[in-house]
Amino acid sequence: MTTLPPSVFSLGNGVAMDGAAGLVASQSGGSSDLVHAIKGVKARGGRTVAITNTVGSPASKVADICIDMGAGPELAIPATKSVIFTIAAGVALLGQLDPDYAKTVSAAARRWPA
Repeated sequence: MTTLPPSVFSLGNGVAMDGAAGLVASQSGGSSDLVHAIKGVKARGGRTVAITNTVGSPASKVADICIDMGAGPELAIPATKSVIFTIAAGVALLGQLDPDYAKTVSAAARRWPA
C-alpha cells in the first residue's frame, strides 16, 4: 500500500498498477487531476474506486466502482461531513480487505484513555 499524488498520472506517465487498486476520495468528484489519475490507474492495469459525495460526478463516471457518501450538501468550506465519511469508508474498506484489521483497531481503541 502506498499513496500517490494525482500528478503521477495527470502530469507524469504513472506507475505500473497491475493487480493493484487506486482509491480516490473527493467531495465533488469533479477535479480534473483526480479524473486523470483514475484514468491513469486504469490505463496502467489497475482497478479504481471513487468515494464521492456527488452522484454522477466526472470521477464517479470513470471509476470502476463508485461509493456515494450520501452526506448531503456541504454548506461549509472544510467539507467536514465528507472528510469524516471518507475516513469511515476507508476504515470499513480496510476491515473488509484484512479481516484482522478490525481486531487490531478494536484492541488499539481499548488502550485509549477514557
